[in-house]
Amino acid sequence: EDLKLAGATRTVKFALGAVYVALARTAEGVTLLEEVRTARSDHLPTRLQLAVAYTRLGRTEDATRERAEVVRLQKEADARSFEGARDRLDDVLGRVKSP
Repeated sequence: EDLKLAGATRTVKFALGAVYVALARTAEGVTLLEEVRTARSDHLPTRLQLAVAYTRLGRTEDATRERAEVVRLQKEADARSFEGARDRLDDVLGRVKSP
């Protein structure tokens, strides 16, 4: 149950942080989003929101770091998606996977 609560809390913090950024309450949003990033460094939407927020706050180096992480995470997600699609195609075509 603690894991479920922790996940729900992160979800709420992310959503509220994103809303604060959208409402130009950027510093408040950053605080929440940084907490989420600490718990889930691979959460692409959080990294994207932080890149936007840091840009608005003039934190250029932080924004650049977050944008680089967004690109890296997106490439990883694309690679996983492609791999999964290839595996499904192999299954449909009856191909045997090589070791």
